[in-house]
Amino acid sequence: MLVVLVIATACSSSRSASSHVITALITGLQDGKSYQITVAAQNAIGLGAATQKTTPIIVGAPGQPGRPIAVKIGPGSLRVSFARPSNDGATITGYTMTCTSPTSGMARAASGPSSPLTITGLTPRSFYSCTVKATNSRGTGPASTASAAVTA
Repeated sequence: MLVVLVIATACSSSRSASSHVITALITGLQDGKSYQITVAAQNAIGLGAATQKTTPIIVGAPGQPGRPIAVKIGPGSLRVSFARPSNDGATITGYTMTCTSPTSGMARAASGPSSPLTITGLTPRSFYSCTVKATNSRGTGPASTASAAVTA
């Protein structure tokens, strides 16, 4: 798909200039596809040279965060660090972490704005693995791969 944006600039006199920036909302783009975007300036003399850039458009929910690393910080408490997703789609508004136990531990969830996240109330001496999901204004992305199991 070829997208052309024209930015108009008008000169009011030889001593001063004013410009009008036009923002274009382009709908119907697909996540992960590359689009060629062309921008040009236009004034009373005519259309200027165009600048082109081919860029992947990232829309939608965030991608998968990096694999978390869980560290015990006290009885029944873990601190979980992770890398933000490379594809955030829009500004990430928060992260949700879920820690589950294959043994007798009770599952728990925690959320926050960034890494690391702390989770409390886990069953002491139980093993836990944690996953993280990122959320933005367009939705929640896929869960990370599970962390290595750690004793709470």
